[in-house]
Amino acid sequence: MKNKLLKYILIGILAAAAFLVGWALIEMLIHPERTFADGFKGIIDWILAVCFGASCAYTSWKKDNNGGKE
Repeated sequence: MKNKLLKYILIGILAAAAFLVGWALIEMLIHPERTFADGFKGIIDWILAVCFGASCAYTSWKKDNNGGKE
């Protein structure tokens, strides 16, 4: 049980990190005056990243518990 919970926590954290890095890169490309580090300063970006990570973890958990049936 603990290993499965850790799996979904890691999925959520990695998905949130990937979203945050990707979003920072996109903002850097769109707005040339912004640096890569500026992309990590916005609270809205962090909230969106956490929501994305939670959504990915929940989807994985739901898919594993349903056995892939939908």
